[in-house]
Amino acid sequence: MQPPDKGFCERLASKIGYRVCTKILHPKKALHHHLSVADGKYSKKMMTEEVCRASVGLHANNDPSERNFGIFSDSFQHCRGMGIGEATALGTTRDNDDFGCGASDLVTGKRSKAERDGAVIEAVDIGLFHEMPRELTDTLIVTSKRHAKESQRRFTASLDKQAAESEKKMKTLRGKKLTAAQGTLIDAMYLKQEYNSPCCWLAEKQAFEELEKLRYKKDRMAAVKEQILMRYLGLGWVEAHHPWSKKGHGSYSAAELFDHFVTVVLPLADTHKVPDEPPLKLPGLPTNLKRLGTRAQDCVDLAKELGSQERKFRLDALRKRDRLEENGFGDQLSEMQQLICSVEKLRSAGFKIDKLFEYKDGDENVLQWCQGTVKKLVREKENSYMIVEVEWNSDCLGEGDPITTKEKLSQSQWNLDRFINGGGERICIIKSLKSLIFYLKNDAAIEKKKK
Repeated sequence: MQPPDKGFCERLASKIGYRVCTKILHPKKALHHHLSVADGKYSKKMMTEEVCRASVGLHANNDPSERNFGIFSDSFQHCRGMGIGEATALGTTRDNDDFGCGASDLVTGKRSKAERDGAVIEAVDIGLFHEMPRELTDTLIVTSKRHAKESQRRFTASLDKQAAESEKKMKTLRGKKLTAAQGTLIDAMYLKQEYNSPCCWLAEKQAFEELEKLRYKKDRMAAVKEQILMRYLGLGWVEAHHPWSKKGHGSYSAAELFDHFVTVVLPLADTHKVPDEPPLKLPGLPTNLKRLGTRAQDCVDLAKELGSQERKFRLDALRKRDRLEENGFGDQLSEMQQLICSVEKLRSAGFKIDKLFEYKDGDENVLQWCQGTVKKLVREKENSYMIVEVEWNSDCLGEGDPITTKEKLSQSQWNLDRFINGGGERICIIKSLKSLIFYLKNDAAIEKKKK
């Protein structure tokens, strides 16, 4: 989804505000007489100080005239501490005019059309409360006063329970948002590492060459999307965003996305700085809203709390990623590999590789990646396999293992994480993880210093 245009939103709000103000200030509108800015005859600006004092506490809305639902809203808002059930009962009582004493009959003034036509107008009945005997009404009043404090305590307890449930719901919702943010951060970590690895296309010529090596349409589409996501999610460059599909257009093709990558995404490296860490957006207060007046202290405290939690949140995400990889979900080194086997580099001596081997550990078969250096090319079959001489690192050798062996490297088994027909191979890029190891050690030192 494309980020909203702030200029458009401001222009839209300005036009809507202008139209609203024009309407309510129109002399033919009843509201016009109640606005001080329009010098309305019923506005506060035109009232005397005596009238202003006399009007304190009076209703400033028309809720009671909106029948039962409006009366309920008015009761619930003005009778603080009242429960929903009691507010409903009071609203119904007011709607039925149970306490009415027929005072409207005493109001004189302009007659209705029915009165002018000579129709007989029925007198307004008094409310049910005033039809009861005096002894019963006095008893109701005394009983109400006697139970007032108990009712207030019950109302308060009801409101506290409601507030607690609301807070519990908000915490649950925030927990879901944090879980989603953690998953997004883990994905961004992988993409950030990929940007600093052999699988990243950094120049236009390299991008064309790598795309030409991919034979199938689905592989080209996946590769181009991955390159865009490296910049958009891994580095936080929002200008790199491009939708995968659009209403009226349908799904974008690999060629269209690749054109966006070459013309828009690649030039961003000249104007944007590569961040030290992938972007993180924790759920909190919106930052793009205009503010009027002094910022509330609760907002200030929440901003500080989110800032202190960010580092811990990143560490928790790193630990969760490690646990997932231990259980077989995800592999940093696998994600950082080139999509196609680097045949040119394998032909030259000194190229470092990883190769997957299977060995026995008791009754179990165990897979292990071993690192070594290609010394020379022995034989090659084009677009199929290469036989090379590899010198293995000392930490990968067991007792009696030869230091140098001849290995068959098949292009179809490039970057496999399972053992098939002799295993798989990939570029040895363990050194690329040094920054991550330092990052973990540095944060561990910070936490130890705090304690």
